[in-house]
Amino acid sequence: MNGKSIIANFSLILILAFAVEGLDAATGGEVYIASLEKLAQASLPESSPLPPPPEAVQLPMESPQPELKRIFPLDQMPNPVPPFPGQTDFNQEPKPDFKTFQPGLFDEEMERKFDEARKNQMAAQARSDIARLMRETNRLKKAFRGNALFDELLAKINGIKDIVNNPASEIDAIEEAMSETKDLWQELGSFQTIAEAQRVIKEYASVSKRLKKVIEAKATITMSEKIGLNLETARQKVLELDSRLNSLSSSQLDPEDAREIIESIREENPRDIEQTIYRMREVYNYMRRLRNANQKSSAEQTIKQAAEAFNGGDFHETLETIGAFFRNLQPQKTSAKQ
Repeated sequence: MNGKSIIANFSLILILAFAVEGLDAATGGEVYIASLEKLAQASLPESSPLPPPPEAVQLPMESPQPELKRIFPLDQMPNPVPPFPGQTDFNQEPKPDFKTFQPGLFDEEMERKFDEARKNQMAAQARSDIARLMRETNRLKKAFRGNALFDELLAKINGIKDIVNNPASEIDAIEEAMSETKDLWQELGSFQTIAEAQRVIKEYASVSKRLKKVIEAKATITMSEKIGLNLETARQKVLELDSRLNSLSSSQLDPEDAREIIESIREENPRDIEQTIYRMREVYNYMRRLRNANQKSSAEQTIKQAAEAFNGGDFHETLETIGAFFRNLQPQKTSAKQ
């Protein structure tokens, strides 16, 4: 092949290429895509065509629902069952209550069992109360032996005990017994107050006797003259104590008034007066033995403060002042021994 033939063939290829490119641009690439599809079909082996899709299955139509008919007209609907006792809602689970039980709501057998359970519960509660009453009265038997009122109280308790322990007792009888038990507790409280008053009289009568002896002792009178201690304050407290003890011994005293007197005696605690006098005598004797001027001055200052509190009737403050003084002396005693 000569050079002219090569140039001619090359020119033809270029013309065809430009023609295809222009056609492809005009058709939006359809010529190019068709050429690719043709080449792909020519390269793939022949295959059988795909089977057609199966026909759609027709489901049967639902049968129509039967029309509901109203059995009762709206104005003839039956009334609902009333709620059980203790119910506030028809959907709430029934909870029968002993106090709100309605006879006739259940059959006779259920009512009988209900009454029996109620009676057993009340009898158990009454037996528990009676047992506690018996324990308290047993503690007071010695103090009130031969007392007609106390014997009457014991008879009442035993009578109620027989009722609640008898299986044949009716519910009404047990209810009445429980009500009487509350009154018996009040009667027993009066006897407890009297017994407490007797113990207080016995205890503080001995305190009053010791106080009088301590106040009139020669050492106490000498000390009071030296440091300006007013013993009349202590004597007045003893007289008040004796007056209260005499009031407690009265058989006409109301139990409530007796409780107030007992509380007032224990709050003031007359033992503080006795202890205060002994502690002041201890400080006074210690001051007399001192030779150091500074220590003696400190003791005299303590005695003065304690006497002022004592004369004002504040015996607790007197004890606090003396206690602080002796606590401060502990380091001095230790250093003196070393």
